[in-house]
Amino acid sequence: MEEKKEKLIVSGNAFYEIDMDCIRKKEAEEKRREEEYKPENRKEN
Repeated sequence: MEEKKEKLIVSGNAFYEIDMDCIRKKEAEEKRREEEYKPENRKEN
């Protein structure tokens, strides 16, 4: 099954086209940063 690459959002007279690849990359980056800053993963000096 092919993944959707875009999502269309209609709000009143406006519409927005969301790039799903960009959203996935942003979520992956946020998750990586959260993992990096967990106390058990932090390096002590």
